[in-house]
Amino acid sequence: MNARPAVLTFCLAGVAAAGPGVAAAQTAFLPLEAPPAGPRAGSPFVTAHAGPVRPFPDGGAVPPRRDRRAAPDPWLGEDKGRHMVASFALTAFAFGGANAVGVDWPDAGAAAGALAFGAGIAKELSDRARGGPFSARDVAWNALGIGAALLLASRAR
Repeated sequence: MNARPAVLTFCLAGVAAAGPGVAAAQTAFLPLEAPPAGPRAGSPFVTAHAGPVRPFPDGGAVPPRRDRRAAPDPWLGEDKGRHMVASFALTAFAFGGANAVGVDWPDAGAAAGALAFGAGIAKELSDRARGGPFSARDVAWNALGIGAALLLASRAR
């Protein structure tokens, strides 16, 4: 009798956790125990091994485990400059628009700063709603852009 364990290939269809690039069905190898010897040697029943199910060697059959910890958010990350520039530009355009319709400096600055700050908070809430983290560091860079635009506007009047 062959003492090597048999291998059963099975398919788990309709996996809800299938992410992008993952097939709708997952296939894995399940090692089986050797057929029993003795009086039940001819039995059609096969008992499954209690060990873990192993994915295909290419690793693409099973979605990766999601780490529950947030990804690092460095102070000088590549998106921080974009936050500052976007907030600067929005504040400057809003200030210019308010000033063009006759709103004086303190009120135009307050309105422009509030608009840009609200847009930054809305962006972070949108990130969080899509499963990303709310980044206080992004908000800080937004505030730097708003402050720089208001400083420039105060010197230009």
